[in-house]
Amino acid sequence: MKKCFYASLAAAQLAAKALGITSQVEYQQRHLESLGLPSAPNKTYSADWQFWDHFLGNDEKNVYPSFTEAQQVAQTLDITAVPEYQKRDHEDLRLPKSPGINVE
Repeated sequence: MKKCFYASLAAAQLAAKALGITSQVEYQQRHLESLGLPSAPNKTYSADWQFWDHFLGNDEKNVYPSFTEAQQVAQTLDITAVPEYQKRDHEDLRLPKSPGINVE
């Protein structure tokens, strides 16, 4: 049986917001509370997907608006590898935890 999801990203965003979901982890735990929410909205709505904070309606000012800007900051901090990034991303609170996922 094929599952029917919300027809648009905007509709799925409204449903997640109505549930009060504020993080990707919480979404994964609670998306089944609304029958139309997919487990992987980034894949289901890939044409319109930006990043998790955008989908969940969180304050987008918390991260750099583009991958390039975040990359430049990481380079300024002399971060040269993923393991180092994961250990040091807290040095600038606007660096995303998962830059390939959270920024445009």
